[in-house]
Amino acid sequence: MSDSNNAARRGDAGLAFVFAGIVVGLAIIAFVVFSNGGIGTPDGPEVSVDIDLPRMELPGPPKMPTQPQVVPLETRLPEPAPAVTGVNRSHPVR
Repeated sequence: MSDSNNAARRGDAGLAFVFAGIVVGLAIIAFVVFSNGGIGTPDGPEVSVDIDLPRMELPGPPKMPTQPQVVPLETRLPEPAPAVTGVNRSHPVR
């Protein structure tokens, strides 16, 4: 029974070692990120850049083509069909 207790304690110690390593690693990463790498930037000369470009003019829109002259078509209205006589409308035509 004492062997199983010792094995469990060794496993707990290994787990605590891994956890402590992760905490220390995260602390180092947080220090580097929040302190800008831990390195101060030197004060350099002030740099001012002025870029003056000539204003470019856009070309105008394209000219619309002229519309062709459309000649209206002569339309004839259909005439009514002649009345059908002598057909029994209650029975369909076959």
